[in-house]
Amino acid sequence: MPRLLFFPASLPSFSSSPLSLLQVDVLTRIYPCGECATHFAALVRARPPDTTSGPALRAWACEAHNAVNASLGKPAFNCRLVGARWAPLDCGEGGEDGSGGACALK
Repeated sequence: MPRLLFFPASLPSFSSSPLSLLQVDVLTRIYPCGECATHFAALVRARPPDTTSGPALRAWACEAHNAVNASLGKPAFNCRLVGARWAPLDCGEGGEDGSGGACALK
């Protein structure tokens, strides 16, 4: 899940794209523990990811992480610290060729 937390705030088209939803869907299928994968898939169905922006997706990922921790009896992570723990990528201003910066999808 940490990969989701690095989505840059400046790229709403990337974080709101079907790619971010696909990444969450893949996460529900690749958990090494089948029971965990089933539980996470149910959590995602009940509370779909908010892919409107990088910060919204990070907030959703943190809340999902805390829901899993609660079910395991583990302490919650302070979601106000997500930006400090997993800072967004710095994609720069974009290249002269209109490439959109270091994080542009090609």
